[in-house]
Amino acid sequence: MGNSVDFKEDIRLREKLCYTSGNVAAVLVNTTLSSYLMYFYTDILGIAASAAAAIFLFSRIWDAFNDPLMGMVADRTRSRWGTYRPWIIWVALPMTICGILCFTAPDFSYTGKLIWAWVTYIACGMCYTGIYIPYGVMNNVMTRDMNQRLTLATFRETGSDIASMIIGFTTMPLVLAIGHGNEAKGFQGTMTVYSLIGLACLLICFLGIRERRAPEISKLTLKESIGSLKGNKPALVIMLAMIVMNGIVMYEFSWFVYYIKYFLHRMDLQPIIMTMIPGVALICKFIINPIAQKVGKKPMLIVGSFIYLLDGILFLAAGSNLVLAIIACAGFGAGLTFFFVMVWGSVPDIVEYGEWKTGIRAPGFLYSMGTLSNKLGLGFSGLLAGWMLTAINYVPGAEQTAAVQHGIYLSTGIPLIVAGILCVILFLFYDLTQEKYNEILTELAERNAQK
Repeated sequence: MGNSVDFKEDIRLREKLCYTSGNVAAVLVNTTLSSYLMYFYTDILGIAASAAAAIFLFSRIWDAFNDPLMGMVADRTRSRWGTYRPWIIWVALPMTICGILCFTAPDFSYTGKLIWAWVTYIACGMCYTGIYIPYGVMNNVMTRDMNQRLTLATFRETGSDIASMIIGFTTMPLVLAIGHGNEAKGFQGTMTVYSLIGLACLLICFLGIRERRAPEISKLTLKESIGSLKGNKPALVIMLAMIVMNGIVMYEFSWFVYYIKYFLHRMDLQPIIMTMIPGVALICKFIINPIAQKVGKKPMLIVGSFIYLLDGILFLAAGSNLVLAIIACAGFGAGLTFFFVMVWGSVPDIVEYGEWKTGIRAPGFLYSMGTLSNKLGLGFSGLLAGWMLTAINYVPGAEQTAAVQHGIYLSTGIPLIVAGILCVILFLFYDLTQEKYNEILTELAERNAQK
């Protein structure tokens, strides 16, 4: 490679905040689903845990086909609003409606309820794909500056923290206030509130961001798009880590309801704990960027994985000690920032790496693979939660036996330890440094100049 140069660009704070609002909308829907839908299915709609797990798993298998196709469609889109940006507004209303329907409990037979759950959850997932693959690719076309991309990822995850704090602090109080003892009505009303807020946030995001780098018209076939993964080791590492860690983190979010209610026996603390977790993550946002710019993304990816490893150990060490359990929950929040900001900040970089390695530029497809990895992890989380509840003989709505409570305790800490170890090992193979990235951009610029 020739001598590298720095690619520095600036994005105004207003646009970063508008970009943030997009992820506020995403998390208001997606995290509410991942945190409460299993409980809604088992304790309100009356679906068996194993059946709910099957719904989550199949939906992710469907995403294996749906997400790459959406990435290719997004790459080929041309409109007066740009390539990726219009999808944010086109699919906003359908996702709002589907999110509400997921938390609607119709008075159907058991089979009818199963069909309802299958259809509404898959439809909501497809709408989510239709918005958030293009939304994520926006990072790639808003800037080529590696540090600005990390900053955008930080703002993106700040939106996640804000939405998660809203969910953690207000969900159960809203369920009680809206439902007046009727949890089915309460959850439906709460999701209606969240979905409408999300709709407004998507409108703000659409109006406030712009594509600075017009992508080339994509004529890639699916086979050619898949070819962008050939030799793209950083992409493969990121995707595998996403599957592992997002699966366990989303599992933990759904599991905390059972952990707090049946093991800690302090459901009154649920809003506080579920607000504290994203609150800690938000505080960590103020320190992660300066550290990452000094030490690089690879060490920070390893640090984020190691935090979850230690946090799993702390959950086990805490036992029923409430103070230590709350500290462990705080550590879980720190992991959200140190792991996911770095992962999402690395996703746009693998596009240039893939173009340099293979000559194929497929930002929508590669981002869709990142989103697919995240969703596969989410599907795994639902499957794991269903398996765990079945394995420990959990009985919905009943006073749980000592054996079930012990199973809930073990199933909170051990998965974090396993995921932390696996991701530390994976990131040892991640080799895309700032220096190498700048060299790649320089060589790509030289190639394009010769065309």
